[in-house]
Amino acid sequence: MKKKWVLLSSIGCLVSIVLLVAVVIASIMLFGNYRVPFDSQAWKLGHTVIGISDIERFGMAEDLIDSGVLMGKSRAAVIDLLGTPPETPYFSEYDLVYYLGSERSYISIDSEWLLIKFNEYDQAIEVVIRSD
Repeated sequence: MKKKWVLLSSIGCLVSIVLLVAVVIASIMLFGNYRVPFDSQAWKLGHTVIGISDIERFGMAEDLIDSGVLMGKSRAAVIDLLGTPPETPYFSEYDLVYYLGSERSYISIDSEWLLIKFNEYDQAIEVVIRSD
């Protein structure tokens, strides 16, 4: 009886470890940094049939932030790169608001957005990703 219990305990521990490793790998794949070099043409196609996926769009947004390429640019220069954003009631404290896609989580109930704020000299001073 004791040998059977030890065997079952060992199998239970092994299964738990395998499941934990699978969850960690899935989390890294789902939430990890999937950085994609920014491509203006692909970004502008966005969520069209031939456009980019949410994951690629998130990766491009992260690349824009990490590289700092938008910082100091004028509104016109940013719109030239990203296209004109659709109107939205969200994040009215920002000057340009771009939809990225559904929130990156197991249960996506919100959306994520690329937000850009300009100063009085028409220079981008803040570029962030936020959830609504």
